[in-house]
Amino acid sequence: MKKFIILLSLLILLPLTAASKPLIPIMKTLFTDVTGTVPDAEEIAHKAELFRQQTGIAPFIVVLPDINNEASLRQNGKAMLAHASSSLSDVKGSVLLLFTTREPRLIMITNGQVESGLDDKHLGLLIENHTLAYLNADLWYQGINNALAVLQA
Repeated sequence: MKKFIILLSLLILLPLTAASKPLIPIMKTLFTDVTGTVPDAEEIAHKAELFRQQTGIAPFIVVLPDINNEASLRQNGKAMLAHASSSLSDVKGSVLLLFTTREPRLIMITNGQVESGLDDKHLGLLIENHTLAYLNADLWYQGINNALAVLQA
């Protein structure tokens, strides 16, 4: 009977794990918009590259519809950043800026090498406070551009 219950539970749970998708799409460039919400994506990617050249920090910017599990995202974010920035040269740190479109907000994760007097969560809130008005008004380009400016300051 135990074997039957274990087999039944595996049959139920196995399709759920196979169908689950990653929390964040694979970051191949500094800017990824899976929603198609942000106009001038090339310009934002260019500004992110300039930010990387000026500061030595690679800003990976991702726009998603929503985030279901923020705790898991924060837990795995540093490993995802390490993998994404491993192909970049002359980078002394990296930061992940996640923007959500359904409920506009910003989540920021650093790889721990970004020099700041604040932890990730508080620095992310500071940047979010300076960009939220743009995001709520659907001014995504301005909001992301402002987030980079605040992060650089």
